[in-house]
Amino acid sequence: MESNGHDQEIVFQLLGERLVVDREKRQIGEVIIRKVVETEMVSVPLRREKLIIERVDDPVEKIGEVELSREKAQHIQGITAEFPSLQIAIEALKILSLQNPGESNRVHLEIFVQDGDLRTSYQNLLDNWSSKYS
Repeated sequence: MESNGHDQEIVFQLLGERLVVDREKRQIGEVIIRKVVETEMVSVPLRREKLIIERVDDPVEKIGEVELSREKAQHIQGITAEFPSLQIAIEALKILSLQNPGESNRVHLEIFVQDGDLRTSYQNLLDNWSSKYS
């Protein structure tokens, strides 16, 4: 504290703190970004493109999804039916195949099975067949 003559002056020392940042880049994890194209059958089929962002840890964890586009699929019209068994579905497919024998239409087949082992067996069989004719 300083004083001079009649007026009193008080001088305070101002103190402050400064943060000194030492920045360093280091890897804290990895992510995978992959593009997925999906076709969804609604009343009008839609085609979707999206980026999926996944953390590359064990286990892989989905951390984000960005839809890129959504458009009507061109010239695709789907029909659906549900059958109580594969045999009845096979009969229906045979009848459909005889309707226009010269016309080639791609067929999307979805089979819902409750038994996990049977599901795996069916999936392997269908994968083998579809890869032969793709």
